Amino acid sequence: MTPPVEDAKGTDGLSDKPRPLAPMTVQQVSTEHALKLPARTPKSRDLLESDKSRCIADSEMQRVSSVLNRDVKQFGKKFLFDHNEETCWNSDQGSSQWVMLEFPQTAKLTELQLQFQGGFTGRTCRLEGSRKGASLVKIADFYPEDTNRLQRFSIPEESIADKLKIIFEKSTDFFGRIIIYHLDVLGERML
Repeated sequence: MTPPVEDAKGTDGLSDKPRPLAPMTVQQVSTEHALKLPARTPKSRDLLESDKSRCIADSEMQRVSSVLNRDVKQFGKKFLFDHNEETCWNSDQGSSQWVMLEFPQTAKLTELQLQFQGGFTGRTCRLEGSRKGASLVKIADFYPEDTNRLQRFSIPEESIADKLKIIFEKSTDFFGRIIIYHLDVLGERML
């Protein structure tokens, strides 16, 4: 795995313009900056929109492999996108947990952001995508670090999809559980 690449920091601590990451490398964001997510502050949202890169995941159009004890009120998929540090999606035990996202329209994908709970991280992960009516095809493999911090993964160029599946093939948890506090997919919606 290649070492993390740091963003060029502006005076307010937000990235003025992120440097490109090597395909599917991880970038750590300090806990202090993990609270300043792109969808939360108007300034960062303006920066992302000016770069034509924004959160394109829709919280209404998602599926997950499982929920711990089928307790969707406490650990359901709706908590992947709520930007609340108190809530999370918690999978049940078992190998190959996954999250499936369907976009309202075709999108060019640029970045995947995940924040796991340490000890319940995907160790070996795969990203798959497809266009409408087509079968899912592999986009890339990626290897998150076992940490609580927000991790960013660049998606290889020319990744255009209507559907995205994030597969957590192996977990750092002995029972195969995955816990995610934050998930965002950045990109550009296509006309």
